[in-house]
Amino acid sequence: IRGDSSNERQNGGIFRTRTNGVLGDIVNSAPVFVGAPNARYQDLWPNVAPLIDAPENATSAQDYSAFKTSKANRLPMVYVGTNGGTVNGFDADFTASNAEKLAYVPNAAFNNLYRLPDPSYAHRYFVDGSPTAVDAFFSGDSSWHTVLAGGLNAGGQGIYALDITDPSTFAATSTSAQNTVLWEFTDADDADMGYSYSQPAIVRLHNGQWAAVFGNGYNNRDNDGSQSTTGDAVLFLVDIETGSLIRKISTEYGSTGTPNGLATPAVIDFDGDFVADYVYAGDLEGNMWKFDITDADPVNWDVAFRDGSNVPQPLYVAKDASNNRQPITVRPDIGRGQNGLNIMVYFGTGIYVQTSDLSDTSSQSFYGIIDNGTRFTGRSNLGAQTVLFQATVSGTPLRVTSDNATGSRGWYMDLPDSGERSVANPILRAGRIIFVTTVPNPDPCLSGGTSWLMELNALNGKRLDIPPFDLNGDGLFTLLDYVQVNFDVNGDGTVDSSDILPPSGKGFSTLLPTPGILTSVDTEYKYTPTSSGSLEMTTENPGQFALGRQSWGQLR
Repeated sequence: IRGDSSNERQNGGIFRTRTNGVLGDIVNSAPVFVGAPNARYQDLWPNVAPLIDAPENATSAQDYSAFKTSKANRLPMVYVGTNGGTVNGFDADFTASNAEKLAYVPNAAFNNLYRLPDPSYAHRYFVDGSPTAVDAFFSGDSSWHTVLAGGLNAGGQGIYALDITDPSTFAATSTSAQNTVLWEFTDADDADMGYSYSQPAIVRLHNGQWAAVFGNGYNNRDNDGSQSTTGDAVLFLVDIETGSLIRKISTEYGSTGTPNGLATPAVIDFDGDFVADYVYAGDLEGNMWKFDITDADPVNWDVAFRDGSNVPQPLYVAKDASNNRQPITVRPDIGRGQNGLNIMVYFGTGIYVQTSDLSDTSSQSFYGIIDNGTRFTGRSNLGAQTVLFQATVSGTPLRVTSDNATGSRGWYMDLPDSGERSVANPILRAGRIIFVTTVPNPDPCLSGGTSWLMELNALNGKRLDIPPFDLNGDGLFTLLDYVQVNFDVNGDGTVDSSDILPPSGKGFSTLLPTPGILTSVDTEYKYTPTSSGSLEMTTENPGQFALGRQSWGQLR
């Protein structure tokens, strides 16, 4: 496990030969870079309820500005989970011979390590979740720390947290490990903890504590397959310093026969005071839940809506045109509504977790719904956007979508291809909602599939007024980047070369995750690793609102 290959078969030993090096494969864990502290936390937190007597304001407390100064030159690091059983930390410069600084095996993955050297080993997942790194205040020593927290996805039923404040202290000693490893929260701590597909958010709460906030994940059963849970979708809030449970909020929606599960939550700061106010998260039954955590007393944190019988109710239930529930496995993105009023919640539907999901051809959709403080049901209050045109143009698959009116509570778009689903987190940026959809290869013996990169007007789901993609590669965004469609656009009674519209989607012959974004003054680049091992780079028109602050109130 530590990388010694002397006992592998290629060297005359009995263990499996690792042909691609000693680092375990990285599949679903997105690397996270951690350099100097860069949050915008204030030294003095607002002295208004419920922040009166905030621990960050104590006389003995370290100011965040002092913390930033003290760690301004710390070693830049890259952290990632691997399917060799470890969470790895690397020197971000990758110049030193000892670039690997940290390798940690979560207890939840430990019991399967014996499988790795087996000559008949078949691929398994171990630490397959993406970590989160955030600066947080510890009341125990009245100082700031940088914490890395993550889940295992299909690798196990647990969330881990590491103190990565000072990489220079990482060493293969028991003292170092004791100081670095903060805690793990597993199904041994709570039976509703499932396979940890939910990526934790690290946030400041109204009771003065800092916490990891995460859903209970999926397939919440014991390792032997026996059911040990309520089957409900559950939100956990765990003290970031100690790992103790602050609050567990159950949606009370699920069953022991077919357990429900809560996906990665979006935690938002509604009023800009750096304290978490609301949490949005979807579940396998298509429910988009809203949790209210604005009270100073955790006992009063709860699902935001309940009916007359005191049963928790979701903000909205995603259902297709035939009234079938659509699973939500992405983290929603959150923004302001029209004219800055209300909250917009963006999410796609579909599932791609286990082998049986490959052949799923159920109808899936993407939604932009308005939270005005009340829940609602059905599609009658939503405007419908559709794919009007889909074809391969000059070798590139392209889509053009509609510009229909939005509804009183938002909009939706049904995904037209068989097996198409939205299982990558959406991005709200510069007035656009950016999301990836995928159609996996239904053959479990084959990898890959196809994807669409979609970009729409966030508020109403309409196609953009300008082309987002540089289709001809000239570095400009002109009429040459429009798409000639097969219907009469300008109403002249004929379909010809004058019937052109901006594209809304670009197709790829591989599976894509959520893209990364690089921006210059007049050009934007979307880059994504692919299921074929390549890196896709798309040159785009950033639009007039691309520079400046791009996110609103969403905490990590």
